Amino acid sequence: MVYVEGPDDIPFWDDKFSAEIPSSNYEIESVNGKENLDAYIVGVLSGNIKNVIIACDEDYGIYQGGNSKTHPQIVRTYGYSIENSMFCPYRISAYIRVLARNRVDYTSEVNDWYDVFCKSAKRLLPYDILNSTLHCSPYPCFGDNCCRFLKSNESASLDDNKIDEWITRISTTFPEDKVISMIGVIDNDNRSLRYVIKGHFLTNAVINLIKRKVHEATSQHITLSNDAIYAQFVNCKRVCGGECEDRKYLSFQIKKAIESLN
Repeated sequence: MVYVEGPDDIPFWDDKFSAEIPSSNYEIESVNGKENLDAYIVGVLSGNIKNVIIACDEDYGIYQGGNSKTHPQIVRTYGYSIENSMFCPYRISAYIRVLARNRVDYTSEVNDWYDVFCKSAKRLLPYDILNSTLHCSPYPCFGDNCCRFLKSNESASLDDNKIDEWITRISTTFPEDKVISMIGVIDNDNRSLRYVIKGHFLTNAVINLIKRKVHEATSQHITLSNDAIYAQFVNCKRVCGGECEDRKYLSFQIKKAIESLN
C-alpha cells in the first residue's frame, strides 16, 4: 500500500511507481490531507506500521536542517511538491507546440522565462521558508498562487515593484540575521530554482505563459483551466528523451523503499 496526501497525488505517484514495479503489485490510497499523513509517518518511523510506503511532498524539509522524518519507506518529491516536477520546461514546450499546431521547440524560451520568473520569486523565498517554522508574519509570503504579484492578470511575469512593496510590509517581523543566513542556504542548493519555489505558486504563471505563446503563434485566445493543466502535466511523458535528475531521484527512492519491504 502506498499512502499519499490527496487525490491529486494518486496519478502522479502511480506514474512513478509503475515505472519501477508492475502496477498490480501495489495500491495507492489518499489520506485526504497532509495532516492526516502524519499518523502514518509516525507509525512507519516507530515500526508499528509495516508493508506500506508513504509518498509525499518534500516541502521545505531540505532548508530546515534536513527532514527529521527520514525513513526508506518515506518517499519525497525532488522539489517542493509534485507541481515542481510536473511543470518541466520540456513538457511546457511540447504542450505549447500541440496547442499552436506547429513544430517549434519552445524549450529555450521556457527556460529563459523560468530564469527571470524564479529570480524575482527568489526574493520572497527566504521569508516563506522562515515563516513556515517561525511564523513571523500572519500574512503568506507566496500564498497559493502568484496572481497578486503578476504584472497583470494575463501576464506570466512577476512585478518586482509589487514584490518590493510586499517585502517592505512583512520584513520588519523577520530577524534580519536569519533572513541573510537563509539566503546563503538557498544559494548553496544545487537544485534549479524552479524546484525550490512553491509548486502552486507557479501554476497561474505557467498557464499565462502557455496562453501567451499560443496567441503569438496563432493569434487565438485560448482558455486553460487548472484541471486541464493538471490533466496534461500530471504524468511524465519523457518528451525530453532522457532521465532528468528529478526522475532519477524519485526512481532511486522508490527502489529503496520497495527493497526495504523485502
